[in-house]
Amino acid sequence: MRKLIFIAFAIFATNAFSQINTAGLPIIKHYPKSVYGAGTQNWSICQDSRGFLYFANNNGLLRYDGNSWDLFPLPNNQLVRSVYCSGDTIFVGAFEEIGYFVYNRQADMVYHSLISLVPKTDVNFDEAWRIFKIGPKYIFQTFSHILEYSKGEMRVFRAPELLQFSFVMRGNYYVQGKEGNIYRYQNGSFDRFNDNGIFNGKQIWACFEISGGKTLLATINHGVWIFDGITFTPWKGQVNDLLKAYQVFSASRVSGGYIAFGTIQNGLIITDDQGNLVKFINKSTGLQNNTILSTFVDNANNLWLGLDNGIDYIELNSPLSFIGEG
Repeated sequence: MRKLIFIAFAIFATNAFSQINTAGLPIIKHYPKSVYGAGTQNWSICQDSRGFLYFANNNGLLRYDGNSWDLFPLPNNQLVRSVYCSGDTIFVGAFEEIGYFVYNRQADMVYHSLISLVPKTDVNFDEAWRIFKIGPKYIFQTFSHILEYSKGEMRVFRAPELLQFSFVMRGNYYVQGKEGNIYRYQNGSFDRFNDNGIFNGKQIWACFEISGGKTLLATINHGVWIFDGITFTPWKGQVNDLLKAYQVFSASRVSGGYIAFGTIQNGLIITDDQGNLVKFINKSTGLQNNTILSTFVDNANNLWLGLDNGIDYIELNSPLSFIGEG
């Protein structure tokens, strides 16, 4: 019954429009802690092949099937920092713990820890903040290590310096040191990337391709930069000063040529590829909380926000909106 309810929910959602309704405020649905029954903070979000949504929550892995919420704790009830969906396999990262959930024949979720595959000399890798799939490999990025998992085997490599975060740019995987140094990572090798010093002291928290064959890189304190394959230039968009002031913590590409930026200080900013403001939504105009820890666009092109306190769902594709607000 639960799955049927979710399928009906998904079919309804996918009938929505493919363009953001720019008039007024979109429909926003709040999911406070009291509704989903887990921790306040939600650090990462993904969606599996069934359409179920998963949240890296302070109290474990949180699942939403369109009707009900379920919590799946990790060993020692650890806080989950990262989640990555690969089909119906759900990879998670935590403090010195990595692994994955799968469904058994009874449709129950079962956790498989991968920590036993990590050499004892490298088990103190701190938080696993990012998970990527690069070819056949699942890569867990921590502050000190890169851990590669593939076909039941684990390869572990110590980073050349303490890392902040990582990202994929133009098909290649990069890690960034805490002082701004960027390295292209491949098969255990960290090759220094020459950015001409542009990102010294700047932390990249989101990166993805935009129109015109360009790449957008969002920093937490220094706004957005555009890479054309040769040169990095500051984004000329009118909202770049707002993004600097409000501090970008997460960002997602939205179909139709839009970008959703989750900020630490003042909610959600949605722009087009040229940096023109499309929507600005914060606590005073509809969000539960102004600090957005994670953003995720679901398979119906609607937006989920993992907040510092709660979860919000925004119907970007709905033809309905609240006119006269915002």
